[in-house]
Amino acid sequence: MGVVEMYRATGEARYLELAKNLIEIRDLFQAGGDDNQDRVPLREQSEAVGHAVRANYLYAGVTDVVAETGDESLLKTLLTLWESVVGQKMYVTGACGALFDGASPYGSSDQPAITRVHQAYGRPHELPNVTAHNETCANIGNGLWNWRMLQLTGESRFADVLERVLYNSLLCGVSLDGKKFFYTNPMRVLRDPPYQLRWSRTRQPYIDCFCCPPNAVRTIAEVNSYAYCVSGGDGASDGAVWVNLYGANALGTRLPNGARIALEQETDYPWDGHVRIDVRVTEAPKFALMLRIPGWADRAAVTVNGEPTSVEARPGQYCAISRTWSAGDTVELELPMAVRLLEANPFVEEALNQVAIQRGPVV
Repeated sequence: MGVVEMYRATGEARYLELAKNLIEIRDLFQAGGDDNQDRVPLREQSEAVGHAVRANYLYAGVTDVVAETGDESLLKTLLTLWESVVGQKMYVTGACGALFDGASPYGSSDQPAITRVHQAYGRPHELPNVTAHNETCANIGNGLWNWRMLQLTGESRFADVLERVLYNSLLCGVSLDGKKFFYTNPMRVLRDPPYQLRWSRTRQPYIDCFCCPPNAVRTIAEVNSYAYCVSGGDGASDGAVWVNLYGANALGTRLPNGARIALEQETDYPWDGHVRIDVRVTEAPKFALMLRIPGWADRAAVTVNGEPTSVEARPGQYCAISRTWSAGDTVELELPMAVRLLEANPFVEEALNQVAIQRGPVV
């Protein structure tokens, strides 16, 4: 990711070439393992494996390369790995890396070849509760990857996972007073478990593996960067402003053609599903306002200047309102926040006969 950002900042092609080579060189390694995601050539991988932090950051970096090169073979792999994570290996909070220690390759008949994998993606649906590892950095990496997949595709499902991480598996790594931190984030806490685990069951003021606290603070500080996107025009309009996350804020930006846009958003989200967006400034004769309708928001409704729109607000999609806007126009979005009971896949054996409770984006 860092090398691609160097390319974007400087425009020097050597940085993008280095990023591409950092992917390709992995396939030349003959003695790889799942711990570093190099046992199988990247384009042949069909399942998220190994060290979850390294995996999620790798997937995020590969997504950056795809965004700059359009490599369809890498995109196909990323979509397959995303289905593996979100469909089989992610907790309901967006947390990743269920196991303190895993094995590579899992269940191999050649037992001397099996190696240890730390803070690992396990087998599909292997999601323990009390012993869940879920390092804060792995969860953040999941958010960073989905943020990039959203920019690459414009598909709301990636923003749904990003939001799930931000409100749940990221925030649980920090105490309410902001002074104590989790390295691991268990799904269920027992004060006196009948076994010893490497990490504390309570948040600590100092973590000697000090990646998680600053990573959490950095991510919270840059949430504003994820709230909106802009895209160029298609002939029918001057472009689009995409509303990815909801929260009270003011936006000042420009469309790719240089037209200035200013919006103000008023809401008590995530506690209340009413969102009001006022157009303060528009230099574009016509642009689209793309409102994300979360996958959990059944029967969402949108009005413009108090009048219903003809565009359907479907869960799990962006609702595109394309029109000629004027300063003073108001858009109001209602996201119903019914309490939902979520049942795990039956293969998640530790969650049998249990439900999770979700209201809005909060689990």
